[in-house]
Amino acid sequence: VLEEIKDKKYGEYIMGTLVEEWVEKGVQKGIQKGALDKSRVDVVEVLEIRFGELPFNIKEKIMTCNDLGKLEKLHRQSITIDSVEELNV
Repeated sequence: VLEEIKDKKYGEYIMGTLVEEWVEKGVQKGIQKGALDKSRVDVVEVLEIRFGELPFNIKEKIMTCNDLGKLEKLHRQSITIDSVEELNV
C-alpha cells in the first residue's frame, strides 16, 4: 500500500511538471505571437501615416511576416525611406 501511494504521488508530480511545462510553452508562444502582431501593425501604421494607403501586396507581405528581426528592420526602414517602393519587403 505504501508503494502504491509513493507511485501515485510520483505520477502526480510528473503530471504536474508536464502541465507546467506545457503552460510555459503556451505562454511563450502567446508572447511571441503578440510581439509579431504588434510589430506588423507598427510597420503598417508608420507606412500608412507617411504614405497613405499601401498597395495590397506590400501590406500582405508585412502582415504575413513571421520573422521578428525582419519586422524590426522594416519598421526602421519605414521611418527613413522616401517612398514605399524603397521598402525591402
